[in-house]
Amino acid sequence: MARKFAPKYRYSFENMYDLDVALTFDDIILTPQSSKLQPGECGITTKISDKIQLNTPFISAPMDTVTGFRMAKAMARHGGLGVIYRNKSNAHEQLDQVKAVKRSENWIIRDPVIIEADKPVSYAQELIIDKGYSGLPVFENGECKGFVTMRDLPEFRKATGTVRDIMTPRSKFVTVTPDVTEEEAISRMGEEKVEKLLVFDGEQFEGMIVKKDIRNRRKVYPNGVRDENQSLIAGAAVAPGDHNRVELLVDAGLDVLVIDAANGGHIDVVNFTREIRDSYPTLSIMSGNVATYEGAMDLLDAGADSIRTGIGAGATCTTRMVMGVGMPQLAAIYEVRCAADDFIEENGKKSYVIADGGIRYSGDAIKAIAAGADASMMGNIFSGAKESPGEAYYHQGQLVKDLRGMGSEGAIKDGSLRYGADQKRRILAEGIEGVVRYKGPVQGIIEDYDGALMTAMTKYIGNGKIKDFQWGPTFVRQTLPGLIEGHPHDILSIKEASNYQGRQ
Repeated sequence: MARKFAPKYRYSFENMYDLDVALTFDDIILTPQSSKLQPGECGITTKISDKIQLNTPFISAPMDTVTGFRMAKAMARHGGLGVIYRNKSNAHEQLDQVKAVKRSENWIIRDPVIIEADKPVSYAQELIIDKGYSGLPVFENGECKGFVTMRDLPEFRKATGTVRDIMTPRSKFVTVTPDVTEEEAISRMGEEKVEKLLVFDGEQFEGMIVKKDIRNRRKVYPNGVRDENQSLIAGAAVAPGDHNRVELLVDAGLDVLVIDAANGGHIDVVNFTREIRDSYPTLSIMSGNVATYEGAMDLLDAGADSIRTGIGAGATCTTRMVMGVGMPQLAAIYEVRCAADDFIEENGKKSYVIADGGIRYSGDAIKAIAAGADASMMGNIFSGAKESPGEAYYHQGQLVKDLRGMGSEGAIKDGSLRYGADQKRRILAEGIEGVVRYKGPVQGIIEDYDGALMTAMTKYIGNGKIKDFQWGPTFVRQTLPGLIEGHPHDILSIKEASNYQGRQ
């Protein structure tokens, strides 16, 4: 008769409270289980609100060295979400970035950037060459008179004259009505051999249809996350109390509002979350950060759809050292997941958990989701991408990009108030500044993390969906020698892989 063997050192996430200790990623390792699944049978779509479903459970953090317009656009194109940072004294600067994401791909571009016919040619050159607009409707006396594209621009920058002199008149463009279908538009473009259609309702200009947008949506970025108008989704962070900025962002078509504070359990954050929910009943709201059951429950009661989880876990954060406050990240995720599940049971409203901070490897993100997170928000991981703000440069022989915490002295000088708004005393830094290795396009990062997650879920654990994977695996606590054993060791030189760059 076979002996029954039930080791006491194996745990499930459902009994983490029994451990009587707060754990983080390096403290545990998931245990392999029997499986018959292949990675191709895995689905990693996830929701962060009842309205917003992502095709990959990864979100770029609202940091000024991580998520601007380019990163937000790339994240949405590849199935995730980018949250545009908020340390801008002028709300219109952040607003312009959100609008740029929403305009970048559409079905009918109903609010295109226009140019007046009497503007100088140099202004058209600035918009088309420097800012990247593919073409501009030309208006005169409130009517669309034509269109100007790169082909219309003079060869030399010092050209004189006005846009009226170089534009292609409306009569030479193919026009359609607003009720045109996508198939009809594609057919018309093929027949007329054009890349753009102007949309008119009688004499009223309604927008334009761009062939490149249709191609991107169907073939180049089929995994993209888009709204009901086929525009890419965008998130943006706001400070508690900034009602004016919220109104501007919502009017611009913002999809996810992130109420951004160092301690989401503060009464100011809770009250502001409730006020925004009352003002915008259908808006997707992510609020935080918190690290406890009580903090999460307060924000859920106030109307947040998802809870941003983590205090002091970020790569550039010094809160735990400076303030002596925080929570090991795995334990924080577990507590907030418990609150979200209890809230669902008590109120019948689904709630979502966003793990924010502490991720150094794809395995950490996998553990975060296994512990109950619906998505993982990352700053350090995405900051080295081509699409993050700033340029790559060489530092000590390596190609790098800048990374700074939103509580760093540099960020505070540039307008960041995340760690202390409207204070008369000096705002204390709770973050540092540094550099990270350049990692190339964000697409490669997402593919590495997606692939690792799908392989872990199917080949190692045996779950085909994120909802099954949450709290599904068992784990063991590991010692420091066990952690060291998990890294490459006893080798003289390492040729590092794109998804592993030494112990961090």
